Amino acid sequence: MGEVSRGQKITTCLKGEINALHARLSQEGINHQKEIETLSSTLKTQINDMKNKTRDMANVFANMAMGIGSVKYHDDYEIGHMSGKEGRFIDALRNYAQTWLKNFGHPDLAEEVRAKVSVSKGIQDHINELEPKKQISRGLSR
Repeated sequence: MGEVSRGQKITTCLKGEINALHARLSQEGINHQKEIETLSSTLKTQINDMKNKTRDMANVFANMAMGIGSVKYHDDYEIGHMSGKEGRFIDALRNYAQTWLKNFGHPDLAEEVRAKVSVSKGIQDHINELEPKKQISRGLSR
């Protein structure tokens, strides 16, 4: 009987160690799961930020292409006496922008470039910054 009792003690002891090991592994699994969730959340935030930046850059690209078209097609910015080669160059730049906007997943902006010739507010702000400043005369003469 001594052997059975000793065997039972060993079995009980081993079962306790196995249960402790299971508990530890379970806790480590929970900790790893939390780490994975944290990393996943961080990556999702970074991906969304990159998507937003990509969309912003696509908008800049589209605005520049529409602004370039203004040189040929917009009354306020049209350059007179443009040669055929110069006109084709302007059109090629717009077509190039449309192609790449479509390829990068922005067909809506590609269509806007195709359909519109305009100067965006941001570009107009830069034009305004470059305008010569008017001198204010104070009416004082020497």
